[in-house]
Amino acid sequence: MRSRIPIPSLPALFLTLTLAACAGEAPESGASDNPEAVAAFEHGNELWAGATRAQREEAIAEYERAVELDPEFTMAHAYLAEGLAWAHQNWDRSSEVASQALLAAQRAVELDPDEAAAHASLGAYHYRVAKDYPAALDAYSRATELAPEDERTLRMTGYVARRAGDFDEALARLLEADAISATPASVRELALTYRMMGRFEDAEAQLHRALEMDPDAVATKGALAWFDMQARADLAGVRSFLAEYPEGYVGNRWYVAMVDGDLEGALEALEIPGSDPLVGQYGIRPRSLMAGLTYTRMGDAEQAQASFQAARETMEALVAEGPDDPRTHLGLGLALAGLGMKEEAIASGRTGVELLPPERDALVGPQSVWWLAEICATAGDTDAAVQEIERLASLPVGYSPPAILMDPWLQEIIDDPRLQGLASSE
Repeated sequence: MRSRIPIPSLPALFLTLTLAACAGEAPESGASDNPEAVAAFEHGNELWAGATRAQREEAIAEYERAVELDPEFTMAHAYLAEGLAWAHQNWDRSSEVASQALLAAQRAVELDPDEAAAHASLGAYHYRVAKDYPAALDAYSRATELAPEDERTLRMTGYVARRAGDFDEALARLLEADAISATPASVRELALTYRMMGRFEDAEAQLHRALEMDPDAVATKGALAWFDMQARADLAGVRSFLAEYPEGYVGNRWYVAMVDGDLEGALEALEIPGSDPLVGQYGIRPRSLMAGLTYTRMGDAEQAQASFQAARETMEALVAEGPDDPRTHLGLGLALAGLGMKEEAIASGRTGVELLPPERDALVGPQSVWWLAEICATAGDTDAAVQEIERLASLPVGYSPPAILMDPWLQEIIDDPRLQGLASSE
């Protein structure tokens, strides 16, 4: 599959995909009698379990090969749809990937209307790509009817409810699935749900539970480290984590250095080999964008402007390629703000929020509001920034107000009495 935007190999702290739990032998239902197709399918499952982007792209290629070898291989179509939906959610928002995911899911259902995985793959399309949560719930409900003992579709129903903002329903479904079976990844998702609900003690307890299940899981260690920051504005755990894993985590290292006032260290972090821009489902940040803020703090206006201009050019190209992707508009807005283009910056940021507001996506939407607050603060519109921060604090974002206000992009307005009041109210 052709990749349009690179993404760093970071732990997936907030996501779980049904496929990760499905790796193994080809199932009896929806199977193929073509040995080469089965081999490609099984190899895809092994690759998917690796969890890195490169491995998952290879897995998708193997699923594609499986359906080419056997066009009536139901499970290969279903897993291909799941993989493409995941890719669209996390790195490739192209219409091509979206349409391929839908076609693969529809083909799986057409081949075997009684196969639960086929309906689950259609649910994945509606959940991850179309963000049509009622349609996703219908598909996952049908999958659950066909396989009532399968906790994976039950868990996915919980994830859909969470995205739709129904956290009580999400928690109920996730706890129901957890009683059937649990993995460190699923327990981390349970912790995320508690955190989004502001139930920090329950979230922390679940993260420790996940660590007990697999003490060597880097994703869980990272989640625990960042939890201290999210709940308590305490970066001690993150510093220890980054010291234990000295490679990668470019954005995290830059963030900590900026909070610590280590501006040279922040620039050094941006020189670490890896992807550029840094991409996730919550946003896109070119390294030049972060360099721009760093040079601004250093008082080097010339370097700051050059960096922000480079970021602007990167993001304008991505906006042209993905005009319906909120992340591109938000990233562009921050670059424009750094260049002093106040009105254009805020307009771009508002476009990003309007494309996927919190009312439509309770996980990504609040993060977009946060980006808009950064844009307003960087552009010098303190009143607008404070308004967005107050809005953010009212949403189930999963961060305490003091943690929100640690954001390096907000430091120019941090002394505003309204924000100090917000921080002290916690």
